[in-house]
Order: sequence, then structure tokens, then C-alpha cells
Amino acid sequence: MIFAPIKVTCQPRFVRLPAGQGSPENVDNAIASGISSEPLDECTGTVQKVSVAVTPDQKPFKTGVAFGHAWLDVCGPFSCKTFRDFHNIQIVKK
Repeated sequence: MIFAPIKVTCQPRFVRLPAGQGSPENVDNAIASGISSEPLDECTGTVQKVSVAVTPDQKPFKTGVAFGHAWLDVCGPFSCKTFRDFHNIQIVKK
């Protein structure tokens, strides 16, 4: 399991949830991946930190570089908008 730290800044509105995905990572010639989500009650207009626990689906995560994908669905009274972020992450042992 990895704990993916996510920082979110959004205008005060109702928010559905941010989610983190650790995927893919090459582990012994196979792909380790996992997906998880963590609810965020509402946007405050300031930086909010959320830690998402991602459990691997089949292969365990190992230390090293992996690809991270996070998204946030921000919903107002009539519609929702999705924001996404993609980048490499460093998996370390604690």
C-alpha cells in the first residue's frame, strides 16, 4: 500500500471527491497498479491536503518511480467539472 499525498485548491463549492491512482509501475516485468478515493467535504479556496491510501490490485508496489494520476470532480448546483493531474511519483519506504 502507498499513501499518495494530494494538494487541492479550488473555489468554495460542493466537491464530489478527489481520487488517486498509482499506475502503472513495472515490477518484475509485470504492471503493479491500484486505485482509491478519498472524499473531500467542500472546497475552501485554500490549499487542502488529502492523503489517499492506494492498495495494489495484483502485484505489490516497490520502491522507485511510478506514474501517478489524480482527479477532482468539482460540482456546482447545475454541473460538475473534472480536474486532472498526471506525473511521476517516487515510492519510498518509511
